[in-house]
Amino acid sequence: MKKCDLHIHTVATPSDADFTFSLDVLDDYVHKMQLDVIAVTNHNVFDIDQYRDIKARLADKVVLPGIEVDLEGGHILVITDADEASVNDFVIKCLQINALIPNERTSISFEQFHNVFTDFSKYVLIPHYDKSPKLKTDVITRFGNDTLAGEVTSVKKFIYIQKEAAERLAPVCFSDMRIKNTLTEDNYSTNHTFLDVDEVNVRALRF
Repeated sequence: MKKCDLHIHTVATPSDADFTFSLDVLDDYVHKMQLDVIAVTNHNVFDIDQYRDIKARLADKVVLPGIEVDLEGGHILVITDADEASVNDFVIKCLQINALIPNERTSISFEQFHNVFTDFSKYVLIPHYDKSPKLKTDVITRFGNDTLAGEVTSVKKFIYIQKEAAERLAPVCFSDMRIKNTLTEDNYSTNHTFLDVDEVNVRALRF
């Protein structure tokens, strides 16, 4: 069983209020909350140098590379494996996303998204499900069986959606926190999801 937070912000982008990232705060948050796995998922950007710094500091944890993409008016998390080949390929794809989404008012189409992330099976895809801005149901449907979980904002929504799991995506709940230098332990999120996996990679998480 792994305790996961797969939605963490470490870069202030045009979609965020300005903040200063702190690696010390992230280290403290991950260890105080006893997390096993995190994903770095900034808005429409992936900072490879920062990611490597985070991974080096949190060497006893699994740190997955990710991005949060503005898609068809909603948001979707895209997370890949942490091996060097996957990360290098992800850097190239995220640069394409960043070029397509230069500001907070831009959202790409499903076709543009698919042209970048051509093989969905290589990623964990988690749309905003019962969370603003929601990804529309018809867009989620276009992913077929490649969207297996949907992010919700609270434990209450998690429980509600889980009761209808046969007809809906499996709910997941994450912090969506900005790891800023002014963040204190009193404000650490407790929105985490436990996943019944032994090893942590895209294949295991999708399963």
